[in-house]
Amino acid sequence: MNSSLATATRPDRLAVLRHRESTTESMLHHLDDRLARLGSARRDRAAALNRIRCELARALAAEPAAPENDEQRP
Repeated sequence: MNSSLATATRPDRLAVLRHRESTTESMLHHLDDRLARLGSARRDRAAALNRIRCELARALAAEPAAPENDEQRP
């Protein structure tokens, strides 16, 4: 236990505890907001990765299946 809290009077202890409670609750809200933003950013990046993979698959599908021979090269 915090030594200053142990020696404080009851009203002082309550004020300190209420302040700690308020500060901790504020920190939790801050962390929740940050996690929400990170989750959103992760979803955006995952969607971008999926679009890139789809585009890559379409590009690969558009390539000729057989290798070019020397007569077809410019």
